[in-house]
Amino acid sequence: MKVVSAIEIAENYFDLSNQRNLEEIEMLLTENSTYSSPNTGVFVGVDQIMKMKHEFYGGFKKMQWLVNSVEELRPGVIEFDFIFSGTTLDDEEVTRPGTEYVIIKDEKLLHIEVRNK
Repeated sequence: MKVVSAIEIAENYFDLSNQRNLEEIEMLLTENSTYSSPNTGVFVGVDQIMKMKHEFYGGFKKMQWLVNSVEELRPGVIEFDFIFSGTTLDDEEVTRPGTEYVIIKDEKLLHIEVRNK
């Protein structure tokens, strides 16, 4: 079995997010995963996180995260500098720059933290 690096897992998470592939994202989460964002709130466990993601994704006709940079700050701690852009169901254009920390443990997403700029 091929060992996948933490940065590869985190980059895959962003790719899956841009593809709106919630089934594959769910497979990266566990009951111990946590998610925090000033835009959506704080969530614990795969069920809470996926419920939020379905609601968030469902509010946009189009959405994309453009990654400006990615860096592994420490083993398992990945920092993304990104710009989120999307079109809501009401045709409102949303652009939000931010920083996202993705913490990987045992090839799963342990914690995701979004910070707006």
